[in-house]
Amino acid sequence: MHRLASKAIERFVSDAYGDEVWSEIADQALPGEGAFEPMILDDPWITDAILDAAEAKLGKPRELILEDLGGYLVSHHRSEPLRRLLRFGGTDFRGFLWSLEDLPDRLRLAFSPINVPALELHEFGGREMMILVEARYPGTGFVLTGLLRGLADDYGALATIEHRGNFRGFGRVTVAIHDPKFAEGRPFDLARPAATS
Repeated sequence: MHRLASKAIERFVSDAYGDEVWSEIADQALPGEGAFEPMILDDPWITDAILDAAEAKLGKPRELILEDLGGYLVSHHRSEPLRRLLRFGGTDFRGFLWSLEDLPDRLRLAFSPINVPALELHEFGGREMMILVEARYPGTGFVLTGLLRGLADDYGALATIEHRGNFRGFGRVTVAIHDPKFAEGRPFDLARPAATS
């Protein structure tokens, strides 16, 4: 999981800020190492070192970097396979949210072997939902917050999505959907377009 997180941060920083900025962050995180070797990326301290270096270079707190990473994972063209996998969860944003508890199993099928944090969904009075994400990987709740904001835009829903801190080993993210059809969402078809020759 840490290897995937480190590679996702690398892609995000390179695409959003440029390869030169990523090189400076990588040099600061692991001085003298050059490129990251795939095997060492699994060490949790590598991900922490990368995030520490990114905070210093970008002048942004870790939480915002992780939220931006979550948004990137569903909005950038390089992440289209993940976006498609997530969009299979529902025809609208509320339906997608209700499919979240099944998401770890779907991700494991698509990206096996991967150890995905568990998710729980709770609804309060039909207006607000709380998503609990297993917090064994620090910052997972912030990535989920950014990912959900990106998907709300993708579906065209107007929603307030906020990270509410950690509690008893779970990150808490609240979602209030104000208008499920506020804007036209990004085009999505369950069937991939036929390849043209």
